[in-house]
Amino acid sequence: RDEALRRRLSDALWAQDPPAFLANGMADEAGADRQPILIGETCERTNDATMTLLADGEWREDAAAFERAILLFDDTATDAARDLWRHFAGRDDIERRFFKQDERGRWKLAG
Repeated sequence: RDEALRRRLSDALWAQDPPAFLANGMADEAGADRQPILIGETCERTNDATMTLLADGEWREDAAAFERAILLFDDTATDAARDLWRHFAGRDDIERRFFKQDERGRWKLAG
């Protein structure tokens, strides 16, 4: 929900060298429906996306409408993420997986 964070994410995605480069745009700007990656405050499916990534550690129920929703969180949000994990345990429409970065920055399935 933080505009400064959204801009930093966009800048970081544009700054990568191929093959890590990821074209993106802001969800509230012209041409958003043509962008492969949208960065926005809400979980609107402007570009017919099938996946959403919540980079601020806050779950939004709208994210459950996507085929895949990824919630990123830091150490300060661990308790909230654990509560959310337990909340999803009773939902048949959500498959839970937990990934953690290893010492080299690679994402590994945890547990």
